[in-house]
Amino acid sequence: MPHNPGVPMATEATLEDLPGVGPATAEKLKETGFDSYQSLAVASPGELSNTADIGESTAADIIQAARKAAEPGQTVTLRFYFGGPDGREIGSQEVRVQMPAVEQTATFTTQFSSSELITGYRYEVVGG
Repeated sequence: MPHNPGVPMATEATLEDLPGVGPATAEKLKETGFDSYQSLAVASPGELSNTADIGESTAADIIQAARKAAEPGQTVTLRFYFGGPDGREIGSQEVRVQMPAVEQTATFTTQFSSSELITGYRYEVVGG
């Protein structure tokens, strides 16, 4: 797929190259685990807004730009962390997902067994 000249390619760019991302926002994003175009591309606007303390509209714009810059079909590894009622981490599971095309979604599943009650999860992008 040809590169969109309006958006820097992920391999050449920094987070600050995305629209709406200045030095302070880039630092917030990195501190909360959003340190690559791939990690931004798989985020939801609500998640990005809450964790990086930016507006949901700005978050949606950042995600859209990251998706345009990320290569569709590229494989991304996500690590899911599962937690119990006390907030303690019970375990983790990795899943590899192909980046969807712009305006598309990727459906995937992961399974994790535990004798303990699982009440939540979080994830991070751990590799391309």
